[in-house]
Amino acid sequence: MSALGLGLALLACGSDGEVAGPGEGEADGDVFVQPYESCEPETGVCTNVAISGCTVPGERFEDYADCEVVRTQRPYWVSRVPETDPADPRLDDAAFMTELAWVTAEIGACGCTCCHATGSGTPATKFDIDAPGIWIDQLSDRGVAIFSGAISSEILGAYPAGENNGFDRSRTGPPTTDPERMAAFFAAELERRGVTDEELAEAPPFGGSLAGRITDPAEPCEEGLGVDRRGRVRWGETGARYVYVTEPGDVNPGVPPNLDTPPGTLWRLDVAPTSRPLESGLRYGDTPEGTAQRVPASGAPPELVEGRTYRLYASEDVLQTITNCTFVFGD
Repeated sequence: MSALGLGLALLACGSDGEVAGPGEGEADGDVFVQPYESCEPETGVCTNVAISGCTVPGERFEDYADCEVVRTQRPYWVSRVPETDPADPRLDDAAFMTELAWVTAEIGACGCTCCHATGSGTPATKFDIDAPGIWIDQLSDRGVAIFSGAISSEILGAYPAGENNGFDRSRTGPPTTDPERMAAFFAAELERRGVTDEELAEAPPFGGSLAGRITDPAEPCEEGLGVDRRGRVRWGETGARYVYVTEPGDVNPGVPPNLDTPPGTLWRLDVAPTSRPLESGLRYGDTPEGTAQRVPASGAPPELVEGRTYRLYASEDVLQTITNCTFVFGD
């Protein structure tokens, strides 16, 4: 498994919250492809090609977005999908089955299908929304709690509903056009399973130790690291795909679309997934071939002021930190 795969294993493609190692179909080492918007000229439908992206309600995500891209954004491997009970009495409960069909359609319109729906063209992992019967039985109790919003999965990132075809992920695990209805469905499942409020209160947020990378404090830069007087940006010997110079802060870059550019970012440089990582020593504000400046959106970044403290953050890939340190410019 790639370094990215190891780092993101706890965030595995819409995981149900259980951590498992790769099995058959181990992640192939592709680098993280940043989300983008794909628009169909004939229909005018635009879809965010991202694990947290959704197409229009009632459609299937994989019909409008490239799941191969999405699967670079989370580790994907084939793992056992539990069987459902063909004799479950809820199959005869019309009201329940109506709600299950709605939930399935909501999830089917979003990026989770790329890993958790056989209809996407690859084997599902952990759970399969296209499985016959009541597929939510494949979820662990923790998975149901994440889906209900009782356990936070904020670390996975989210689009505003207005930029995601009306799908909101601010309150529930899956994006949905009706957060109250989605939360109520999975809250009822928690109650049916006998999961108590006390158990939920004691459950840690989704993401495990990886969540700490978002708030790991920056340390003072070792000698030779930082941005020197000539504007040379140095982060060490490892090649980087993401380079940031920021104001000092307590939030590190996380996952897109909303957690990858911390407040106070002065300069962010991304390397294209098809290009080689950058070697340390480029000049602040330069954009070598195969890179793109994300911050600022255009023009040169702000000049660094002598005597002021800044932070340098460089990573091999998303959440794969090389250097996270503060320096005094001009020292």
